[in-house]
Amino acid sequence: MTFDPYAAPASHRDARPPVIVWFRLYSAVMTLASLGMLGLAITMGYAATRPEVALDPSAAGAPLVAIVLTLLAGALVVLYGIATFVPFKPWGWSVGLVAIGLGLAGGSAIFAIPLLVFWLKPQVKAAFARL
Repeated sequence: MTFDPYAAPASHRDARPPVIVWFRLYSAVMTLASLGMLGLAITMGYAATRPEVALDPSAAGAPLVAIVLTLLAGALVVLYGIATFVPFKPWGWSVGLVAIGLGLAGGSAIFAIPLLVFWLKPQVKAAFARL
């Protein structure tokens, strides 16, 4: 029997799961992609109001499509912008789940599927005080 003082096991300074950093990076990239889509939708809206396009019968629905795309892209910019800086609160985990879930429906599913697998783990829920 020794009388050495107890030495606590080594641990990381920030014990939060690394998937949170990957999620924030994913959200930032999706925010930039949504901003690009918003810029294209606004440009498309301006182009649809030109007189030569307005007279073309094949471009009759272009202004409506531009409005819908602008609203959709604006909503995605807001959602992913919030998700990038979401605090460690229980509702923050839910915002992250919604952001990842929307990514599953698009071309970013290859990144969203692994994020979702790790996002549902108890360690991530505990980091957001969800347990």
